[in-house]
Amino acid sequence: RSEKHNHRPFLLLKAPEGKKSRKSIFDTSTSNTPNLLPVVTEIPSENTETKKTTITDTDNSKYESEFGEELHTIMLVTCYSEGEDGLRTTMDSLASTFFREDRKLLFVVADGIITGSGNSKSTPDIVLGLISLDPAWPTDPEPQSYYAIANGSKRHNMAKVYAAWYQPQGWDRRVPTILVVKCGTPSESKEAKPGNRGKRDSQIILMSFFQHILENSKLCPLEFDLFTKMHFLMGVTPDVFEVILMVDADTKVAPDSLSRMVACMARDALVMGLCGETRIANKRQSWVTAIQVFEYYLSHHMTKSFESVFGGVS
Repeated sequence: RSEKHNHRPFLLLKAPEGKKSRKSIFDTSTSNTPNLLPVVTEIPSENTETKKTTITDTDNSKYESEFGEELHTIMLVTCYSEGEDGLRTTMDSLASTFFREDRKLLFVVADGIITGSGNSKSTPDIVLGLISLDPAWPTDPEPQSYYAIANGSKRHNMAKVYAAWYQPQGWDRRVPTILVVKCGTPSESKEAKPGNRGKRDSQIILMSFFQHILENSKLCPLEFDLFTKMHFLMGVTPDVFEVILMVDADTKVAPDSLSRMVACMARDALVMGLCGETRIANKRQSWVTAIQVFEYYLSHHMTKSFESVFGGVS
């Protein structure tokens, strides 16, 4: 369930069964990926400050809400040119969900160095002002290379990974947070939108990362940096995560939405994806937002119901 201002719902996706392995995450002998970028194969040494936690507790009963089991979940937020109020609302609603903080990770991707209309700061700077960077890592991390969804020279992009914590307003607890800022290559630093590759590319950064983790494939420099900092913040390797919640930066989710949807997936292995009901938060603002109510109603209560009869909800 959510409240937002546009027509894109949020999604919950589950990792495929039987793919997880912690033995050879950095194994590079089975990949056919073209060697266009340097591939990181070095495992962090024991002298690094990265937390190394051995998981010995197999009792999941303490990780259950009133709705069911709480699986390790990533809450993905893709942002482009949103303002501070919209970003804070989305991040507050996700961080405040009824879900254990040690089982959820807030993952924010800023699509380029973009300053939205009416904003005095760029979107990455706005997000950096909302989070607290972990002192164990540099405040200005080195940009890392990755394969982007683009053609020609735009195929190569670079991004910075920040390890941080987010504390919702009025809360005394904080949520582990990863911020990925697509900053672009040095050759595009003077362009209008350095690092911008689109929303789909922002989603693929995370999905491709988990594909390589679960298939024991090569990790590009950005993915290796993600692995190290996610391990540091969560105390577990990324292959433990089973669910991804995807929302836009103008979405406000209900407090019980995450626990309800994750519990549904935990109960039924055949459920691979869920879509929450989307509602218009400002439906009385104008006649345009008012008629959107009917669009959402038709989409969720009629179209999806029709599709479910044939077992193929899009």
